[in-house]
Amino acid sequence: TAIITSSDVVAMREGFSVDARMVARVEPQVIAQIEKCTGEWCRIETGSYHGWVERNFLWGIYADEELN
Repeated sequence: TAIITSSDVVAMREGFSVDARMVARVEPQVIAQIEKCTGEWCRIETGSYHGWVERNFLWGIYADEELN
């Protein structure tokens, strides 16, 4: 489980790139389930949305922790 720590809305993306299509906007303090993390990105699920967000916007996972 993770919490969005940004003070602004965070883009949830289809892939782990800032160029990937945005699938949702995630509000600050939203609680999400972490599905996997690789590098600087984590795939999360919140509500009916699944997508990738930058790890630095999440509280609940270590900076170098990998989840598959």
